[in-house]
Amino acid sequence: GLLVWWAARQWEAMDQSRNSVVLHFGKELLDSVPRNALFLTMTDLATNAARYLQVCHHYRQDVLVADQNLLSADWFVAGQARNLAGGAVPR
Repeated sequence: GLLVWWAARQWEAMDQSRNSVVLHFGKELLDSVPRNALFLTMTDLATNAARYLQVCHHYRQDVLVADQNLLSADWFVAGQARNLAGGAVPR
């Protein structure tokens, strides 16, 4: 009861449905690289912002986004190798 009352009372302050900071950040990141680029990221924010735009908005799907922290994981390298036409992930 109390939690529902508090949430209803604070809804306007907590509502993030119009917050587009991550959308714009991801767009700026993807717009900064040339066509068909391999874009190496280092943080969850950069990786997820770019991937969100690619998957949900079909934006700049020509860019391969790879988190450098995951390049040491065999499962990640194997999955990304399918996306690197004519390229290879260094070991």
